[in-house]
Amino acid sequence: MELTDHKIELERIPKIILEKPEGIPSYVRICDIFVKMTENGDVKPGEILPGENILASYWDVSRATVRRAFRNLEDDGYVNKRQGRGTIIASRASAQHPSIHWTYNLCLGHCVEPITEVRLQFAIEKCGEYLAGLLQMEPGSEIAAAYFHYDTAHGPVSSSSVLMSRKVFEANIADTADQNKVRTFLLETIYSSALNSETIIQAYSRKMQHDPSIHLENAEVIFSILEILRDSSDRPFAQIKYHLDSAFYRLQLNRRARVTAETG
Repeated sequence: MELTDHKIELERIPKIILEKPEGIPSYVRICDIFVKMTENGDVKPGEILPGENILASYWDVSRATVRRAFRNLEDDGYVNKRQGRGTIIASRASAQHPSIHWTYNLCLGHCVEPITEVRLQFAIEKCGEYLAGLLQMEPGSEIAAAYFHYDTAHGPVSSSSVLMSRKVFEANIADTADQNKVRTFLLETIYSSALNSETIIQAYSRKMQHDPSIHLENAEVIFSILEILRDSSDRPFAQIKYHLDSAFYRLQLNRRARVTAETG
């Protein structure tokens, strides 16, 4: 989805009704307005919100109230504040995010701004003992190795790598010379083959980044996610690593209480 410099006209934004229901803070009402507009498709990703002073006057509230609402909306992934552009509607509101308990490309699925470019480096390599053990292969076996870099209008925001047996890769891609098919398979289709995955998530600061291939020099905090995809026979067939600039990503987890004999 393309970025836009279009500003949201005031007449498109509902007024606040302060009287009903009683007791709801004004900043919460403001949040509710933009959440509803986002979920209904009344605003588009990249559209720019009016300034804090303009909205404060429009709603007859203080600028601090508007600022507090914007902070909450940003925390929840509905808007992003960008220097020189103002406050913009995020490309994916958090309520619309697919939860990461499903298998899919996290770099594409959770960025709060539109991904404008995806760059691919592809090679056939030999695997070492560690990867061979993870994927139940012989050390030295050939693997298909794909390295992706994802950009927004603000530059690089994430990277991912896909490592899998060359035999498995070629069994899924009839024409490995077709770059579009290779790209689509490794970016998207590969996940439909996964019954489940083993996933490890950690975070570290930019100062701890030692891999220059990640290309996230401006990230203050990086989410690092390792996945081992398993097929319908529960056999591991691919290792995928993601590195995400935390300023541009919101990861949603769906959790529920563990049911025990005591709780029913």
